[in-house]
Amino acid sequence: CGINNGVFYFGTKIWKDKKGYTAVVTSDKKIHINKQKKEGKFIIGTDEIKEKFKLDYNLDNDFYYEGLHSFLEKDAIKKWLYEDCSEITFEKIYNKLLKLFKKYLYLDDERKYKLLVLYRIAGYFMFIWKARARLFLWAEMGSGKSRFTQLLHNTGFNSVSLGDWTKSYLQRMVQSTMCEVHLDDFESMPDELKKETERLIKVGYMKGFKAGKTSDNNRRPEVFDLFNTTTINNTEGLDVITSDRCYTITIPKINGTVEGRNFDSEPDFKDPIYKEIRDSLYILALKECNKVAAIYPTIKSNKINGRLLSIAKPELTIAKIISTELFNEIEEWYSQEIKQLDCRDLSNDWEFHAYQAIYQKVIRDNEDWFYLRDVVLEVAEDLYSELYPDQRKKKRHQMSLKLGNTFARSTLFEKGRTGGYVRYKINSKEGFENFLKSKKILTQIDSTNPTNTTNSTNPTNPTNNTKNDLKDYVTEEIVGD
Repeated sequence: CGINNGVFYFGTKIWKDKKGYTAVVTSDKKIHINKQKKEGKFIIGTDEIKEKFKLDYNLDNDFYYEGLHSFLEKDAIKKWLYEDCSEITFEKIYNKLLKLFKKYLYLDDERKYKLLVLYRIAGYFMFIWKARARLFLWAEMGSGKSRFTQLLHNTGFNSVSLGDWTKSYLQRMVQSTMCEVHLDDFESMPDELKKETERLIKVGYMKGFKAGKTSDNNRRPEVFDLFNTTTINNTEGLDVITSDRCYTITIPKINGTVEGRNFDSEPDFKDPIYKEIRDSLYILALKECNKVAAIYPTIKSNKINGRLLSIAKPELTIAKIISTELFNEIEEWYSQEIKQLDCRDLSNDWEFHAYQAIYQKVIRDNEDWFYLRDVVLEVAEDLYSELYPDQRKKKRHQMSLKLGNTFARSTLFEKGRTGGYVRYKINSKEGFENFLKSKKILTQIDSTNPTNTTNSTNPTNPTNNTKNDLKDYVTEEIVGD
């Protein structure tokens, strides 16, 4: 999907006589189809569309249609080109989706249903948005999060629903089709894949940010545009930065009937309602794209600002078009959720503990320098003291790598080395405090009960109780740095 010379378009595959053709349908009610020509014994496909619309799909897997389940189909194309579409409106689709979601999902706040419907509709206007929140469905096993993920998948734009994936697959699918990606059972993925996927989530929430790599085959650089709609479901939480780019919807676990509704039934995804909704959403986007594009820049809020407003603007835009009342409801709900970020439980978050330890040394104890090794050991003692030694060692090493890389890239810190140990100086204490405020963690550092620093050690004269620990750790720290 995209915009070309002021015209909005969707790319798709259409079929005739069991042959697939690449096609583009536009908001000015035209269709462009890649033709085929005969050269000797061979039928060769031309690729006029790719050049005309400046597209970047892979020619070997034209639009990667094999992986998609909900692209624009013939029925919707014919209706858009040749029939009256006046009955397809935001309000009608909104009400239809609201009824469908309530049938299979129990939520404790009516506004959450409404947000999810707006999120669903906004996925068809990706060519307009500059930023897009990710959706995080957080619930224990048996709460219906996988079922709802499938509901989103079956009503989604160029949707791919995955229970297993690789980073390379996600990069190529999103670059080629701007597809929606719905990731099921995220907590069951290997740790390394989780980290890679979280990075894609963090980068891809804003238009223009890309991921680069070197091709494995010819060592040529490749760049991937990762801007898309992404849903994750998980029984565990996400890290602070990833959470800040998400709408987090907690799904209560229930059994049987609640408020006269039975939530144990499973959706029949062969039901024609899903195709009907998808077709209507594609047509709605082509029909109303100019209205949405005009209203989107005008969205303001007295309750939400900065990056948090930018990721909420797509849903707020759709809400504004439907009604001012709906806009106010979603704005109020999201502003309350933002306030809750200041109260989130960070007791098991090592990043929070690390910054808390640095805050103690630099701000409260007024020290000029702090040692990375000291911070890591202190946090590990707080969080991982009950783990086996080899597990503690692994956790310390991971923490050292992440913190070392973070500090090296940040303008907040000046780096040095003394006696083989890496140390850092805060360039601006005020800037550091503002940084902690922006990460929503300063309010949880209790000024009346400073962090216990009795385990902190002098790098040039380690105390006996940490000597053996440090002996194993020093090499790791230097290598990691």
